[in-house]
Amino acid sequence: MESNGKSHPLCALNFTRDESMFTNLPHNINREIDKNHVKTLTRSLNLIGSLRAVIAAHLSFLDPNLLYVIDGQHLIEGSKASGDEIAFLEIRIASPLELITVISMLNSSSKNWKTEDYVLSWSWLSKDYHTLYGISREKKVSVAWAACAFSLLTTRGTKSKNVLKNGDFKILDEVSGKKIIDYLIDVFTIIGKNNRDKTGYNHAAFKDYMVKHAREIYFFKDKKDDFLKFFMKYKK
Repeated sequence: MESNGKSHPLCALNFTRDESMFTNLPHNINREIDKNHVKTLTRSLNLIGSLRAVIAAHLSFLDPNLLYVIDGQHLIEGSKASGDEIAFLEIRIASPLELITVISMLNSSSKNWKTEDYVLSWSWLSKDYHTLYGISREKKVSVAWAACAFSLLTTRGTKSKNVLKNGDFKILDEVSGKKIIDYLIDVFTIIGKNNRDKTGYNHAAFKDYMVKHAREIYFFKDKKDDFLKFFMKYKK
């Protein structure tokens, strides 16, 4: 087979027994170590040895002298437990976007990355992403819905997904966004999470109902029960 002119990365394969030379990415961007996975991997290493390499990177936008683990933290732990040398490849990454792209490609070999995975990865570099991910977990709503509330992004189509994946997301109004999310949660309480797309919602009929019963509407926190009863009447 003819070469495409590029040097093969595996030609630069390195070996070490010094696991201290590797550094985890900041803010827990690496996956948490699964002890059971390490035990399984250690048994495999003892039986047939390592069949893959750790991917480590010099990041020019952080400390270029450190080797950050991009993929293979479980392999490092397993190699340490089995007494094997750690096989690793060194690459260089010039920007945060390139880092997130590389991590997503490496992890997509077994399971495609979702929007939430990109948001989590960007959250250690961006305050807006950190807020977005934190609120979505705290309020138990999808990051797409939370992003819409914070920035008026549409949750449909590829444009909004690319904004979230590429690190371009910005919060326009955090205070109003949190209020919108709270309103959504109130609606979820009424219709139930499992029926959000199966309610047979008729917007024209809802508007007509609101006009006819406008004086009965409750919006205050201290009248939450009355608020729910009002909308339950419409649901029936």
